Amino acid sequence: MRLDTTRAAPSGNAAHISLPLLRLVNEARNEHGMRQHDYERYRHFCTKKAHRLRQTLNLTHKDEKHGAPPATTGKGGQKKQQSKRGKKKQTAVTQSAADKAKGGNVFTEKTIDVAAMISDRPAQLLLFEAERAWAHSQDLRSQSNTQGEDPALRKRGLGRARKAVQWSQQLASLAESLGSSRVDVRSRSEIAAYTLTIKASHFFDKGDWQAALQHLCVARNLLAALARSSPDSRSEALANSFVDAGEAQMRFCAYQLGEDEQDMDVVTRKTVDGVDADKVCPDYSILIKSLNETANKVGDSKEDAVQIEWRDRVVPVRNPELVDAVQRARKEEASLKEHGVGAATSESTGRRDRTDRKPQRLSHAERNARKRGQAAPANNGESSGSSRAAAAASSRSTKDPFDGALAALTDGEAVARRLVDDNAEALAKSHSTRYERVGEDLRVAHEWLRYRLLALQVRRSARLAEQVEEKARKREERKERQQSGTLAPKAKSSGSSKPRREVSKKEPRKPQPGSLAKRPRASPRASKRRPACIGAKKQRLERQRSQIARRQLVSEGQSRRHVARTIPALAKLHDTCEAALISLSGLSIVESDPDASTVIDAKLAWYRAEMLRHLGRAHSLAGKRDEACLLLRRAGLSLRQARQAADLVEDQEVAKEMDADVPPAMSEETFSRGEALVQDELKRTQREMWALEHGAAKGAVPPAAMSLTQSKAGQQLRSLALRHVDFDPVDVQEASRVDEIWQEEFARGSVAKKGPSAAVAASGARKHSVVSATGEEEDDFHEAEQLELHDEEETEEDEEFAPAAEAGEEDDEGEDEQPAKKSGGGWLGGWFRK
Repeated sequence: MRLDTTRAAPSGNAAHISLPLLRLVNEARNEHGMRQHDYERYRHFCTKKAHRLRQTLNLTHKDEKHGAPPATTGKGGQKKQQSKRGKKKQTAVTQSAADKAKGGNVFTEKTIDVAAMISDRPAQLLLFEAERAWAHSQDLRSQSNTQGEDPALRKRGLGRARKAVQWSQQLASLAESLGSSRVDVRSRSEIAAYTLTIKASHFFDKGDWQAALQHLCVARNLLAALARSSPDSRSEALANSFVDAGEAQMRFCAYQLGEDEQDMDVVTRKTVDGVDADKVCPDYSILIKSLNETANKVGDSKEDAVQIEWRDRVVPVRNPELVDAVQRARKEEASLKEHGVGAATSESTGRRDRTDRKPQRLSHAERNARKRGQAAPANNGESSGSSRAAAAASSRSTKDPFDGALAALTDGEAVARRLVDDNAEALAKSHSTRYERVGEDLRVAHEWLRYRLLALQVRRSARLAEQVEEKARKREERKERQQSGTLAPKAKSSGSSKPRREVSKKEPRKPQPGSLAKRPRASPRASKRRPACIGAKKQRLERQRSQIARRQLVSEGQSRRHVARTIPALAKLHDTCEAALISLSGLSIVESDPDASTVIDAKLAWYRAEMLRHLGRAHSLAGKRDEACLLLRRAGLSLRQARQAADLVEDQEVAKEMDADVPPAMSEETFSRGEALVQDELKRTQREMWALEHGAAKGAVPPAAMSLTQSKAGQQLRSLALRHVDFDPVDVQEASRVDEIWQEEFARGSVAKKGPSAAVAASGARKHSVVSATGEEEDDFHEAEQLELHDEEETEEDEEFAPAAEAGEEDDEGEDEQPAKKSGGGWLGGWFRK
């Protein structure tokens, strides 16, 4: 192929051409086998790439007589049906005979007209021809080394290396003929650095160490200038990656020449100063000057180099793919902070700032529309429901802000892991200091990305758990406000003449003029009002107390059912946090830092304590109170371990940084609150056990539910508990022993309850069970029914995003206690559905 530079077009009428050579070479090598030093695979790719470019530019070596035969058609222009048999492959002899029959195939040299260039495809053709020859030379060289320095293979390899130099020189001549007006300085510098690298590789294969070192040093200076003048961090990392790629050959050449200096920057300065760089690379001084001017113009507008900071260690990111991954992850984390969930705290922010307004009831279509992220249109073209409901639905249908950051960190961690594996494979094939140093930086970058990913998973799970608990708390508060006026007895004076229900009466009409006045009764009434029964007020008060007791039983049952439904979600979320923290503690960057490792151990123990507390609550509701006591005591032990681990941290700044990444903050307030919750739950469970053992009132202790193994949720909770506690009978018996201090308190409480009011409440509870069985209810119990119906028809509150609703969503619509009693299946008497 020949370059025609005789008819160069004027600069004013020609198109500007830019060739991102470093990016093209880097992507092609990384995607087609060069990560594993598979030169043969890369050579095949370059061959196909060059052939496609030749076809596009119409530069294939095929004359008109040997073109593709025209398609054979039959009647109506339809293509004739060809035989399904495959054509017999022609041999070299038959092919030569066929060519002679057509007059012989005459080689026609193709020419690239520089004046007619309108794109960078001719330059790409020369580039991939050079890459093809270089890959072939390296493949032959590696075969020669494995076969005992085969001279024939070495000679062929040197021939292909010379061909690569010729193609690269044609590429440099093409850029020079186009001139600075059509090719920018950055593209010309990249072409010059690439040409020097190919020449240095040829000299290195020949064993000419001095020439190879000179070309490598000049190319290193050009690449360093390209890195300084890069407009963004990716371009800078791209140039630095080529600098690192040539360092191994530079070090070996310096060793062969007897150079004792280990710093390659010093070797580069000494070599370039001692030789005329313009002879090695034409226009070297002009290119360096132009790149320095570009670097000065970029100045403050240039992006900072991407670095990874872990404690006092700073690791530069010099791989372009890793630069993109780190930048994307940091961008998503910044947007997460802007959303208001960046700070890791133990308090739920944003949701508590909202008013406790009554949630808007939504139809089934509106719920589906909210999940799809759009309002459901009504028949008249307007949004169904009020504008407030539509706004609430649209606000709740927003995307989880954690999704973008989790996706970015997951992709970045996968890229870093692949780079680490590829570098390890390359290091196994070529024991080079370059791969060792790059491998250490890649390993740190991979572990840093994995640390950020696992920490974000913990933050997301902790936030979802807070939202589930906040939702349950608001439900209980709303129910208490609803019941506050209903459960309180109505105090009335004995002499009150007002009726029990106020009746609004209309004012009497004024007498019309001429109307007769009402005449007084002539004789007294024949019937007299019967006097009230003795003790009617007392009976009314007793009936009122009985109603209150029944309503309290209904309310307590609903509360237990709601608590039971939130336990699987909370236990699963805390188990996810524990698993992520276990993976965090195994990272080498965490293990190498004693304070960071200790903080992670403290957080791991705290999340285990929270999970055991919820599991203990589940076992208590299921009637396994002795095993619940063991789980709760193990939760208290984990809290003490977390406190001890937090006290061992010497550098509190490290603890603050870890608290910002992984919630919650390991403070005294956090430990005190956790211990109080565990003690309250343990005390309530042991009070129920003590009441059952000492024959307490029937309504004072909730009945035992079905087995944990009769529902899917119960089986999951049971298996989760068995992973941490083996439930040894001796340990269970020891844990279920009631403390002496609590025994006295329970006894005093039991004596205080043995009074008239307790008896009335117990009789009311028994009466309520009979009424529920027969289906005959009094009219005075209507308010309690309305209260229960209101609680069952509650809709979900406004969530910030959908995953919290998925983790703790409770479908309470259309449910009451009768279906659960009829079925009799499921854990907690049907509270956990199968």
